[in-house]
Amino acid sequence: MTDKFDDQVKKLLNMRKKVDDAKAKVSRLEGQVDSARTRMKKEHGVDAVEAAQVKLT
Repeated sequence: MTDKFDDQVKKLLNMRKKVDDAKAKVSRLEGQVDSARTRMKKEHGVDAVEAAQVKLT
């Protein structure tokens, strides 16, 4: 009985680690997007997201 419980706990801890890793990756990607937007605005005077929205409409 305890082996089954221990296995479930290990699985849950592993899932939690995967979620934490994914959150860290998302955070890094958000940072990259922010820096790219800042660079685009600085170099071209245009917000990349606004430009993309205008192009789509």
